[in-house]
Amino acid sequence: MPSGHILFDEGVLAHVVGADRRAYMVFEIDILGTAGRLKILNNGHRTELWEAAASTQDSEDRALQFKGVVHEGDEGDRILDELSDIVRCVESGGEPACSGRDGRAAVEVTAAFLKSLDTGREVALPLKGKDLRRAIPFREVL
Repeated sequence: MPSGHILFDEGVLAHVVGADRRAYMVFEIDILGTAGRLKILNNGHRTELWEAAASTQDSEDRALQFKGVVHEGDEGDRILDELSDIVRCVESGGEPACSGRDGRAAVEVTAAFLKSLDTGREVALPLKGKDLRRAIPFREVL
């Protein structure tokens, strides 16, 4: 399955690892930063917060300590949250938590991954010209 890297501004590097959904569904995000770690687990059904603090093992080191569960629930909860956000925007204005620009950026990153797979080369964003119109294959996995 396709895997790759995304290099963000300021040198932040993301590793993306693809999985074959025919075997099983897995979606996880693990964000590591200087202040701690945010883990999105169980296909987005659980989010944990870990904080970097003085190690109990070695006074010179810092270690991650579990702070708590930020979110736990099923997909229905997320859909209700999304609908509530849309209602908030309609009633009082403002930007939704996930805008059209966010969606476009996600599609652009996907198209860049596909181009990189085709060419075996790094692809810079933003995409330009015909690369912006690249068809992204969709395959339903049962």
